[in-house]
Amino acid sequence: DVWVNKCGTYGVSSAQNYWCRMSAMHLRLLYALCPQIRWAFVYVDDYIFILRADAATQLTMAIVTTLYAMGCPISWKKTCLGEVNHWLGYQVDAPRITACLTHEKQGIITAVLRKLIQGVRHDANEVRSIAGRLQWATAICLPMRPFLQPLYAWMQAMNARESREHGKTWGRPPKVLIMLAETMLDLINEDPSSPMPPTASLNITAATDA
Repeated sequence: DVWVNKCGTYGVSSAQNYWCRMSAMHLRLLYALCPQIRWAFVYVDDYIFILRADAATQLTMAIVTTLYAMGCPISWKKTCLGEVNHWLGYQVDAPRITACLTHEKQGIITAVLRKLIQGVRHDANEVRSIAGRLQWATAICLPMRPFLQPLYAWMQAMNARESREHGKTWGRPPKVLIMLAETMLDLINEDPSSPMPPTASLNITAATDA
């Protein structure tokens, strides 16, 4: 039997190769057709556009109509226009240039961090899940991402132990990871701040190769 994949589902390596190029083409066409778009982002199959307020309504109609004409399947329940929007589990505030976790996602991440702080036992599957969730959550506070190293080290140790013992294994988080969880819990409960650097007070123009 010969099976042909026609829907581009993720998990198939060819789908990623195909969709990366297709989504990039969509963005290039939209930038060319609508130069008023300030910024456009894509994550897998979710788009978000930063638009000027005085032209937002017209541009939104143009963008949605163009995507629809190109055959993009549009989830209307997820399509919205506003100064504050939810995208990929983040609450994005365009005027203030800030992002934080949505209420639902913050509850999930808070529960994960509190369990780590308690120092209770976790199995290897839980540790892998925690690593994925915290890596995602640190997108709202990128300076925290390098400090996830103890979590990855714990995950690697749990994976190795699971392979040796050929069965379910358990372990308690190390103290450094408990301290990290306490810090992250404080950070996600703070008011979101903008990642944009403060405006320079010097009237100079400079560039680097970094």
